[in-house]
Amino acid sequence: MRARIRPFYFLIATGGGYAEGEHYLQEITAGDDTYAIVTTQTPTYIYRCDNGIETVQESRYFVGRNAFLELYMDEVIPYPNACYKQRSVVHLAPGAVLILTDGLTGGWSPDGKSFAARCIDQGIRVFREERLIYQDHLYLDMTAEKMQEMGFFGRGNTNYNVVTVLDESVDQQMVERIRK
Repeated sequence: MRARIRPFYFLIATGGGYAEGEHYLQEITAGDDTYAIVTTQTPTYIYRCDNGIETVQESRYFVGRNAFLELYMDEVIPYPNACYKQRSVVHLAPGAVLILTDGLTGGWSPDGKSFAARCIDQGIRVFREERLIYQDHLYLDMTAEKMQEMGFFGRGNTNYNVVTVLDESVDQQMVERIRK
């Protein structure tokens, strides 16, 4: 039996980070019956947005019939006064499998304080055959809320990471085995 080739791709941001007002669009397609692993080399740095203009990143992923796509995105690290909007849309064909990671840190600032950014707006929608099957949205307004006192972050956490697995073959028994 021949071994399956699993390509591993690194997305490279040549500028070191995203500046105020920039708009990025990335599209990735995994064709039918393919397997690919895609990751980033470094976290996504969001620099200051002192003029109130948000930085936007749009991602569109297309996963073909019986294809398997693993997307391992490094965390977002916002600088003071940063305003970042991230929108991801995934289209899955029948039999397609997606593993996706994404995350957010408390950011970076010269004085070492976390949550000095202005706003973070991250959203993902996943469709299988044009039907919405998964949606997640995280909106943080750090000018209105004391992040260090809220829920998850109020317990001393400064990083928030999500792993999403969408696979038609996952059943309740598998979930229970993973939990053990």
